[in-house]
Amino acid sequence: MSFVTENFISGLGRHFDMEGVIVNFRGTKHTKRGNYLVILPEGCKNKSDAEKLVGKKVVWTTPAKRQRRQVTNEVSISSKKEIKGEIKGAHGKKGAVKVLFEKGMPGQSLGKRVRIE
Repeated sequence: MSFVTENFISGLGRHFDMEGVIVNFRGTKHTKRGNYLVILPEGCKNKSDAEKLVGKKVVWTTPAKRQRRQVTNEVSISSKKEIKGEIKGAHGKKGAVKVLFEKGMPGQSLGKRVRIE
């Protein structure tokens, strides 16, 4: 899968969808903020590339799992949830960005892919 997909939307010009990887929570040695994360977008090599992404939206999709109802033992597939955020700025010199999400992110999201719109 290509890290940049170019879709032409009528009347809007070019629209780029990128992917990135969640690296870690942003914070200090003693305090971590659950909704502020550091993401490494694919294709960003330096700080100037990362600064071009400020203001873009980021979406992380939860993995769907099968849930069993205890009473009837039926299997139902839960719907996937999307947690949305926004890129607030560059983080360091190597192309990483800081993203503020709507609500706290689970620990299972570390190392997973996100979609940058």
